[in-house]
Amino acid sequence: MNCLGSSPALQQRAAKTGHLLARLPTSARVFGGFGRVSGRSIACAATEPKEAPAQPAPAQPAAAPSTSAPAASSLTLAQRALANAPEWPAFLGTLANSGFITGTLLDGIHSRMGLQVYDWYPLVLGGLKTSAAVPPLLALFYVVLGSLVPMADNLNPSPETESIRQRCNETFYVAAAFGVLAGLLQLSATLYDSGVPYWQIHAILGPAALLNWKLFDGTKQGIALALLCGLGAPAAEVVLLNFVPLWHYPRADLGGVFVSWVFWCYFFYTPALGALARYLWSTMKELEQFKRSQAQQQQAQQQQQPPQ
Repeated sequence: MNCLGSSPALQQRAAKTGHLLARLPTSARVFGGFGRVSGRSIACAATEPKEAPAQPAPAQPAAAPSTSAPAASSLTLAQRALANAPEWPAFLGTLANSGFITGTLLDGIHSRMGLQVYDWYPLVLGGLKTSAAVPPLLALFYVVLGSLVPMADNLNPSPETESIRQRCNETFYVAAAFGVLAGLLQLSATLYDSGVPYWQIHAILGPAALLNWKLFDGTKQGIALALLCGLGAPAAEVVLLNFVPLWHYPRADLGGVFVSWVFWCYFFYTPALGALARYLWSTMKELEQFKRSQAQQQQAQQQQQPPQ
């Protein structure tokens, strides 16, 4: 907008100002430019209508939360427990193989001392005393308890859960857990073979089992599963032996059927088996993702190649 052209009086004043500036020295004309700009600004301020002060923009309502991704609370209990699961056949198969082989070898620590005597198809393999029924039963035991551990982790996220999952990614840590398990089984077998009273065996194995849980688990779900295993496995064993007399305990103190301190053996078995299950759960999932990405890259490369 040309402010000077909007009024004849202002045009005459501007012409007079131009003649006066022309008579000024050259050094003073520098300030004349500022005077002309200032005069034009003053003229504009006198002739142009004042703009209304800007009104603050009304506050925008908060954006509604996105509903594209389902909230964690909307997932069912089963979906939360099975989140990020590896392929089940490979996972369960590996657990079963571990129980079939490793579990049978660990069981031989007790049977070698005569804690249990096998009556159905007993087998003697070198120094190992076992039964034909032991490997498949321990394979089932590893599958059931090993599957519960990572699912319980999914249902109970916590700093302790994340910490134990990270530690169980190391093969040395898993091996150490099984090494301590073998040592505790050997300790209980030695105490039994030495004729130590059962109440003293309880007093020794109890703190050792709790320390073992603290070192190789430390989670709430871990101790809950250890208690469940310590109570549930002996109960299942007693029921099984009532129907099928596979073995017996010569020095049983619970109804002449079971040895009471074996509860602690099942208790400190849980952290080691849990470490193995966590290791398999994470590493198998990572391996599957790696294979899937490799297959996608190969497929993309094949599509980019020109036809022969």
